Amino acid sequence: MAKIQSESILYNILRYPVDACIRRMFRKMRTSGKKDLPKDGVLILAPNHCNTLLDALVVLQCSHHPTAFGARADIFRNPKIAALLNWLRMVPMARFRDGLAEVRNNFSVFDEAAECAVAGVPFCIFPEGKHTPGYEVQPVKSGVFRIMEAAQEKTDKTVYIVPIGLSYSDFYRPKPDIYIRYGKAIPANEILALPPKERSEKLHQAIQELVIKPEAKEDPLWMMILKWLISIILSPVIISAILLSCPIWITSEAIVRYGVKDKAWSNTVRFACRLIGTVLLTIIYGVLGFIFLPWWGAIALILFFWVAPNFFYQLFR
Repeated sequence: MAKIQSESILYNILRYPVDACIRRMFRKMRTSGKKDLPKDGVLILAPNHCNTLLDALVVLQCSHHPTAFGARADIFRNPKIAALLNWLRMVPMARFRDGLAEVRNNFSVFDEAAECAVAGVPFCIFPEGKHTPGYEVQPVKSGVFRIMEAAQEKTDKTVYIVPIGLSYSDFYRPKPDIYIRYGKAIPANEILALPPKERSEKLHQAIQELVIKPEAKEDPLWMMILKWLISIILSPVIISAILLSCPIWITSEAIVRYGVKDKAWSNTVRFACRLIGTVLLTIIYGVLGFIFLPWWGAIALILFFWVAPNFFYQLFR
């Protein structure tokens, strides 16, 4: 099996539509502190975990370079899925609830993650060990420090842990705002010199300070009236956007309502439906467009469809 830091042309190509789709999942996306990251060290990223797979996708789109991730070990039990996840630069991180046999495998995973980071591909691990919607960071587990220790043994470069705060304005509704705040990189020798409990507390505090609760701001009355007037003027465009986008919306909302027990997965499901639905409907609308419309009309239809979901979800909000 290829190493998670291995170069993949197909992976690099697919990054573009995935990153574009994840950016369109949010009404507003703000990133701060990233430019202050060390340029010559080994980076281990440590964000809070509050919105399932969406957290990893948000961190991934922050950089044009590859990033590897640790993920729940139980989703790797199917060999074919495990091979796919490995290709996506993800490795299994077992929890005690997965059983001691699985937890023992973590030692080889820690070594693999450290090797990846030393090779120049930042490794992202969610140190809380589970996702919890909200703005309170959960206690930090020890796995992240094991990876740092393994990385230090493999390189003479400085190993850093980078706390990251992910703050969503809403964890369940579509088109929330997202604030991604990178904290000051902490050298490994500084944090590993502390006793285990103090290590966890230091990282926990560093992440917690970066997490904010975005304030919901209502538009003034004049802005609401202006938006309604624009909506009336553009009603043919909006209706067209609704008709083109409704297959994606109906599918995602049906899955969210009837097929998802943990509602924290809601926006991850919407992302998957939008990404897959955009590909499938582009093909369908393209074929129908070139059959029934002139070539320029077919291209215009496809281009309009690519932006139609944004019209639709903004109206939905």
